[in-house]
Amino acid sequence: MKNALVGPLAFIGFLILVLDRIGYSFAGSASTVLIVRIQNALDPASYAGDWFLSQPKVYHQNFVELFATLSRWIPLEALFLAGQVFTYACLLLALYRLTRLLFPGRPEAFFLGAALLVTWGSDGLGNNVLLWTHFTASTLASGIAFL
Repeated sequence: MKNALVGPLAFIGFLILVLDRIGYSFAGSASTVLIVRIQNALDPASYAGDWFLSQPKVYHQNFVELFATLSRWIPLEALFLAGQVFTYACLLLALYRLTRLLFPGRPEAFFLGAALLVTWGSDGLGNNVLLWTHFTASTLASGIAFL
């Protein structure tokens, strides 16, 4: 029983360290566009006549509709924080699965890979940052896709 808890507890501990190291900020960078779209989906009259929002709804529309619906019951700030934690968890789980595949029997490979990812970031991946301090639809999609 004790050994069964070591892995999940280590994963949760490392997730907390990642959150502490990377940080979190609500409404940063690209998420500001999503927030405005979510607010507009909740109340179309709030941005009546706005040129940006009168354009075709193609910018992460499924994400916008989902978060607009959820934000009727849960504050948007809490949803974005939960999304950020979920994204980090997906990325770490994907890294864990990859290191188990490439380095069987070597659990330290995960911790080394995660430490390097957190320290150096992911800018080298075609300039697609995975560990942003703010939550966006693209980081969530990347986290899920890597699983």
